[in-house]
Amino acid sequence: MLPKHQSHWCLAYFDDWRDSSHLTTINHLLAMTARQQVGREASPTAGIIESQSIKMTESGGIAGYDAGKKVKGRKRHLLTDTLGFPIFILVHAADIQDRDGAPDVLKAIRLRFPWLRHVFADGGYAGNKLKDAIKGHGK
Repeated sequence: MLPKHQSHWCLAYFDDWRDSSHLTTINHLLAMTARQQVGREASPTAGIIESQSIKMTESGGIAGYDAGKKVKGRKRHLLTDTLGFPIFILVHAADIQDRDGAPDVLKAIRLRFPWLRHVFADGGYAGNKLKDAIKGHGK
């Protein structure tokens, strides 16, 4: 609903914030603040990881085929704390299995949430890759 000359200005700010990781920092600080407001420590010690394969439009970008869900597109891994506050999201091709994508998520958040020690996951994450990534031994 912004006038045309202002919408370009707002998109430029969004692009700058995304590219400089400002949006990641804002999400991090909001999650920590929300946790404190409900009486929890700012940094979570436990989280929940889940993935979702989503169909992709013809706009291009990364893509793959998730044979289990019969979806061509992207997969997003979402890590929340136990209160449900989003901590991190990673998007990649849908053909990457859950157990193979999880170490990338945990590696990306290791410095942001150093007290995270427990991650709850469903059977799609079975195997040693998730366990090793939590311990810090993953790739």
